Amino acid sequence: MNKLVLLLDRNSKLNVAQAGRKAGSLSELLRAGFPVPPGICLTVSAFELALRPYQAAIKAFLREPETGTGEISELLAGWTLPQAIRTRLFERLPQLGAPDLGFAVRSSAVHEDGTDSSFAGQYTTILGVKSERDIETAVLDCYRSYFSAQAIAARLRERGERIEYILDEGLLVLSDALDGLRAPVALVGIAEKGYASLRLILEMPTGGHSMMPPDQTAIGGLSNKAVVTVGAMFV
Repeated sequence: MNKLVLLLDRNSKLNVAQAGRKAGSLSELLRAGFPVPPGICLTVSAFELALRPYQAAIKAFLREPETGTGEISELLAGWTLPQAIRTRLFERLPQLGAPDLGFAVRSSAVHEDGTDSSFAGQYTTILGVKSERDIETAVLDCYRSYFSAQAIAARLRERGERIEYILDEGLLVLSDALDGLRAPVALVGIAEKGYASLRLILEMPTGGHSMMPPDQTAIGGLSNKAVVTVGAMFV
């Protein structure tokens, strides 16, 4: 089995393909004599091992146009680290000491911190983590952020992928627009996305009391006014 946990220290050079670019750069700085805090790196092999029970379901989600990152988040809600990773991680942890402010858990993906793209802010970072339980939770939160919408979009941009078309409200009938689909595709939209701020004022001819309300109450009048006003926006 490939190594699951690597120690960031002066005595070893971390392989970017297994430790990611961020950890690899920190390893180079540390070996060059720069003041870099000690650390532990969970490798690509560890991520793949942790993800293995969910890989088939995630691939199926990504193939379906009606599902997305929300379904993946629900799938990974009960995610736990495999025992092999937990054992190696917590065996290494005492070598870092016990910092008063706790540990920082952050990403070191293979594709981030490169010369052309940084992926800054795309993955979750958790600071001040102290207990083993909180460290495991933080690691899993960082893992989950790999499947966030913004992280997926950033990886597509980094690969040079471009969106060919977007299916949204208000499109016309399209022929031969979708690969593998010969029949015309029609999208019927009832409204475009947007928002409106309304200020409604209603003057009642007579007053009233909640015990003996008039036939037309203020709330009812405002509701009718809102229906008429909003309805007029789509005429």
